[in-house]
Amino acid sequence: MTVSAVQGLEEERVHLKGVIVDQRGQQLVLDDGTGRIPIRLPHGARAQVVIGGAATLIGSVSSFEGKKFIIADILQRIGNALWIVVHRSESEAGQRQRERQKEGDVRKEAGSPPPDSQDEGMGNARERVLSLAKRLDTGSGVMIEEMVRQSGIPGCKTFIEALLREGELFEVGPGRVKVLEG
Repeated sequence: MTVSAVQGLEEERVHLKGVIVDQRGQQLVLDDGTGRIPIRLPHGARAQVVIGGAATLIGSVSSFEGKKFIIADILQRIGNALWIVVHRSESEAGQRQRERQKEGDVRKEAGSPPPDSQDEGMGNARERVLSLAKRLDTGSGVMIEEMVRQSGIPGCKTFIEALLREGELFEVGPGRVKVLEG
């Protein structure tokens, strides 16, 4: 997620990376290159980051008098500021993917709803998708498009998306997934 994307959110949990550019008491300001946002620390908490230092933040979006800020749950120093660039590119890729998915959802509204991996009769296809992901994975994950191409399962991509939401698969890179073993 990027700071610019946070502006449209309300009371959601976010993960940001950026540089701390200001600090006043229990409030810091994070800049990720797309914008700046205030961070509020819980009462009595001390920031383990310094002005000019790179940081990773997990917290909740809130607002007061129309101004957005993040209430920090986790705020840690990052050793290498290049992770900010990596995080931003991954966030932008994810945003593009969500926009494409929304466009597809709008087109599907006229037809039947997409199958959910929990629907009756869908368990077999769900297991086939998981099995295929395990079989095609050579250690660094498998490309989603490769799975769709080799599966022969109608709506395979929809099953993959459902498995990602459920946490059975996770995305190790743009368009590349791995089965979560455990």
